[in-house]
Amino acid sequence: MPADTAFVAFGGSYSGALAGWLRLKYPSHVIASVATSSPVEAELDFTQYLEVVTQSLANPLVGGSTQCTDTISSAVGSLTKLLSTSVRWCGCCVGVVSVVPRVPACWC
Repeated sequence: MPADTAFVAFGGSYSGALAGWLRLKYPSHVIASVATSSPVEAELDFTQYLEVVTQSLANPLVGGSTQCTDTISSAVGSLTKLLSTSVRWCGCCVGVVSVVPRVPACWC
């Protein structure tokens, strides 16, 4: 790929926010970003969003179920436990910059 290759980032909702942040962080590489239905300001512990997503995943009219939400909840719990016990930020990726503030760009 040529060194002057430019990229356009796309996303909706949270991934749209990431597309916008990517453009802000790397304007020389990302020439444009398309962010639809995306939050403009980051919010920690955005529980209202979780509630809407959970209701959607449980709604049988769109193929959801409580089994689906229970499975996802269990998976998130397992991943959270794994990340809190066996994965740590080690600093091995010197020079790698995170796109999202306060979130390391590299894990070991």
